Amino acid sequence: MITKRKLNFYPQGIIVDVDGTLTNADGLLNLDAAKYIRILEKYGVMVMLASGNALPVTKALSDYIGCSGPVIAEDGGVIFSNEKIIVNGSNYMARQALLKLREKFGERIIESYSNPFRYTDVAIRRTIPIEDVKKVVSQYPDLKVVDSKFAYHIHNKSIDKGLGFKVACELIGKDPKLIIAIGDSELDIPMFKLAGYSVATNNAPEEVKEVTDCITSKPFGEGFIEFVRYMLKTIKK
Repeated sequence: MITKRKLNFYPQGIIVDVDGTLTNADGLLNLDAAKYIRILEKYGVMVMLASGNALPVTKALSDYIGCSGPVIAEDGGVIFSNEKIIVNGSNYMARQALLKLREKFGERIIESYSNPFRYTDVAIRRTIPIEDVKKVVSQYPDLKVVDSKFAYHIHNKSIDKGLGFKVACELIGKDPKLIIAIGDSELDIPMFKLAGYSVATNNAPEEVKEVTDCITSKPFGEGFIEFVRYMLKTIKK
């Protein structure tokens, strides 16, 4: 593991991406990673999940694993905390863009099954080049397209995981600088910038590794476990 900056505080919590960070290369949840989340909670370290997936999926995963923190879904567009859903915008214009994509590409545009449950974005499968999607979406100046490596997401330019992280911390009265952020993609960079310490699993692109405080030697969920072990050893001293 490469530690560019030593962890020098006892974290109040951890915000962690799901796909590519808690999963294996096939997208399956690493069961040992789930076990280590429960260990973190046992030591009083609150865990927040941050995902591009829809709220029902992310919230269910959070509950079954045993996370006590807010849930951040739709790449920061939706937050669930204290039995309330906070929505950062609307997916009305994203749906208009989806109609345009269908007009141009027809059946090649395949919606995510989760779209009926989304508040701020729409997700489509990666069946055409992202440049083609971006060209159509560019007709809507307030929208952007992001690639989660599992789907293309269309939503307002103001939405990212940093916004979701900020709102979640405000809701529970936590300082982001006392929270560790862990992820594996460029979509996680906005939350890295707010957190007090940032970690990239080894499967992350180089541009993501460059902006984090720590890089694990192992990829995917094994990298998450590797860092948690290091963290628990460090904060016990």
